[in-house]
Amino acid sequence: GSVGTGDSLINVTSPNGAYANLNYWVTLTTNNGCTVSDTFSITYQPFPIAPLTVSTPCDGTTAQFASQLSWNSTPPPNTNCVYTLDFGDGQNANAANTTHGYDTTGVYTAVLTVTSPWGCTTSDTATFTITAVPGINPNVEATCGQLGIFNVELTLDNYTYDVLTWNIPGVGVFNATNFEHTFVNPGDYIASVALEGSNNCDYTANIPFTI
Repeated sequence: GSVGTGDSLINVTSPNGAYANLNYWVTLTTNNGCTVSDTFSITYQPFPIAPLTVSTPCDGTTAQFASQLSWNSTPPPNTNCVYTLDFGDGQNANAANTTHGYDTTGVYTAVLTVTSPWGCTTSDTATFTITAVPGINPNVEATCGQLGIFNVELTLDNYTYDVLTWNIPGVGVFNATNFEHTFVNPGDYIASVALEGSNNCDYTANIPFTI
């Protein structure tokens, strides 16, 4: 069917979607009814689609990037795209699936740009947080009367936790940063301090002590 009339046409779309190679013909009709025609073909190219996902292991520095290439229509014969991944810290890579280490904690925005062999470009962004590994420094002071005084120093940076728990096997569990406990029996013990992170990263530190 006709796709339009006039000296020029724009935004002509393929009825079959891309990827598609279609033949067209153009007819010129003069004012006195004389006509001339010609044919040509257009190859419609699809846009690449590459959504970007980011995961951050609990090491305080690393982000893992992943993307799965697809197309907005029928894939073209050549699917070898060029990838440019901006890590958001001034560095970049020519890959979609890779790992990158960051020098500082904080919020970053990465941008993945994908260009098809025909210059069709698309991009996706992902915002994520590099969260510090907390420093956990427990301390136990054993005093007279089998009394133990417990405290912990935390270095958090941008790490936040939901629960802090002291665990002394055979004695009990204590949900306080600092506390005192009178032991029934003297002896050697090991206490552990556990942090349950808001980012699902949990950490533990142990300390042996004698009452």
